[in-house]
Amino acid sequence: MKSLSQLKEVIKDEAGIIAVADRLGLKLKQYGTAHKCCCPIHNEKTASFNASPKFDTYHCFGCGTSGDQISLVMAMKRFDFIDALKWLAKEFSIVWEFEKETPEQKKKRATRKAKIEPNRLVAREWFTNLKKNHTYLDEMGWSATTRTKFGIGITGESLAGRFVNSEHFELAVELGLIGSNSTRQWEVYEDRIMFPIVDYKQNLVGFTGRTLLEKKKNNPKWKNSKASDLYKKDEVLYGLVQANQDPANRREAKIHIVEGCTDVVSMHDVGFTNTVAALGTALSEKHLKRLWKCGYRSICFMYDGDKAGRAAFDKSLKLALELGFTCTVSVLPEGEDPHSIIRSSKVYPMRSTFNWCPIELQEEEPVTRHLSAFFEITELDALDYLFRSFNIKSPGQRIAARNSCVEYLAAIKSDTSRHIYIDEVVKLIKVNKKDLKDDIQKLIDDSVDEEDVVATNFRMAITEEQAEEVDKFGFFENKDQAEIGYYFQHGLGFYNRESNFLIEPLFHIYSKSDNKRLVKIKNNRKESIVEVPSKALVSHQLLREIFAGEGNFFFQTAKNEVLMKIILRLGENFPLCHEVRYLGWQRKGFYAFSNGILNGKFTPVDGYGIVQHKDENYFLPAFSKIYENSDEDDDYSNDRYYKYHDTPYTFMEVAKLMDEVYSYNRNGKVAVAFLVASCFRDFIYEQHRFFPHLFLFGQSQAGKSQLGWTLDNWF
Repeated sequence: MKSLSQLKEVIKDEAGIIAVADRLGLKLKQYGTAHKCCCPIHNEKTASFNASPKFDTYHCFGCGTSGDQISLVMAMKRFDFIDALKWLAKEFSIVWEFEKETPEQKKKRATRKAKIEPNRLVAREWFTNLKKNHTYLDEMGWSATTRTKFGIGITGESLAGRFVNSEHFELAVELGLIGSNSTRQWEVYEDRIMFPIVDYKQNLVGFTGRTLLEKKKNNPKWKNSKASDLYKKDEVLYGLVQANQDPANRREAKIHIVEGCTDVVSMHDVGFTNTVAALGTALSEKHLKRLWKCGYRSICFMYDGDKAGRAAFDKSLKLALELGFTCTVSVLPEGEDPHSIIRSSKVYPMRSTFNWCPIELQEEEPVTRHLSAFFEITELDALDYLFRSFNIKSPGQRIAARNSCVEYLAAIKSDTSRHIYIDEVVKLIKVNKKDLKDDIQKLIDDSVDEEDVVATNFRMAITEEQAEEVDKFGFFENKDQAEIGYYFQHGLGFYNRESNFLIEPLFHIYSKSDNKRLVKIKNNRKESIVEVPSKALVSHQLLREIFAGEGNFFFQTAKNEVLMKIILRLGENFPLCHEVRYLGWQRKGFYAFSNGILNGKFTPVDGYGIVQHKDENYFLPAFSKIYENSDEDDDYSNDRYYKYHDTPYTFMEVAKLMDEVYSYNRNGKVAVAFLVASCFRDFIYEQHRFFPHLFLFGQSQAGKSQLGWTLDNWF
């Protein structure tokens, strides 16, 4: 069986980018060697999406997204990595199998599955209880289709009585479905309309319930499941699964963020399916990163028109800007929320509801048209709205407004966008532009630890060797630990320190689908081995992000020509290396394990994952220093099981013992033959389009199970 990384490569080989795009419904047209169409990731009218069959990659010159066939499926289908692989395997008739999960992984998965089961049981029961309309639902006005889409239900008979003698009792208490102490059990969700909460993998992780007895004392209007290892409130967004199911949303790449589940359901009910909410917690960085991973790049905040809604908007906007989102805000009338506006529009036309609406609408037009018009005129650029909302009548208010502007402007990732907003702030608040820019830059610099801020403009004497470097390259490498970095000449005797680290080229790992450089980076406190995609060498922002992601490794300069000079110097010193994409027999004449190669004798990889064969370098990443601190479930976790071990036994000796121990019905011989065949399974399957299963026959206690265990542990 193949490891997950090997299976990925098989799928990429079988399913080319053009064939995958066709299965996804893209209408590619060939222009020379390129294939083009309108981008499915963002909304456009002119084709800027390019697919390359030579390299099995795509790139959109409109929105900048790029990747391979797997990332394209992830973006268009809103799948995670594993689901994308499964979809491709099914579409292209590739057998889906890889190494078994470890006992620890199996136990963890079983525990999580067991915790989900009580939620599923009550959700099914509550949904069944709601066979017909309830007064509350009549007031909400939601269609039966929408109620089914969100699994909305109503509590019924006692859950405490049902679970008390059940195998799920302890889990039900842990999940907060029922309450319990040493003397009694009680209902947590009594007389409530229930809204199931699912995570992005569609696991039912919790509930939020709205009371039907508002006049009852000490009875909160809403009750939410408590946070747990199953329901992580700072990660789960209500409505995200339903939003991802609408293909139009991935094309628009825009999401509405509202405050509550009724707002989400109401928005979906009238066609605005790109709507989500954080429940029981403020919008977090993890929420926003999940949205980004799902392909959303633009956010429209639709918080309630009150002080709490404004406070939530202020905090969420800064987080979203820091992650690179484009942000707008729908300014709702005070006291209104998306649900109340939608509910009003269903009762009478929008124009009579909000008589200031400048868009001409006919009373008989669909509700969605009225709402689209309303949201269109109330949706404003988020930063522009924020800046214009500041009260600047007094000097103190102007100072406070200016300080707030500095914080938000420093959060913007794009330098170009930041400069545009700076001009706007200067006009609005009447402040000095240079001072404003200086304060913004200071805040950006201060976001880096003081020890990591790179000092510049040194007057220093340099060695003869360093002077030769300056003459040849325009800069020199200072390897002194205290002041390590690249120094560029800036006048006679003066040098700018442009980084707080040095880069040591290790290898150019050549591959048509995954070309990259292996480098060692070192500052005054640590060093790291880093994989750098070759495309990062021409995308300087990406290069900065890769190095900064490793810790305290920063470029001081914003000048691309400085970085290009460093890259050009490094480019001369990368020995060529080939990545081994499949473990097992290689056409170059050796057998590859995850920790080395076998060619008569075993040669282990070095610390970088490099091994040499006939004067050529090969890269086996599983045991490279790059991944020594990674999580267990990285791309090479399964490969690590397939490593070379010294053994005193030969294959023939073990095969003979197998035949002797499992002689009944010649099971030993059959098993050894199957084992040998399985080593060449990919060749056999490619030739015959099938591979047999192993069936062992014999009476009870004949050793069949033990034989299976022996085969599983042969290597």
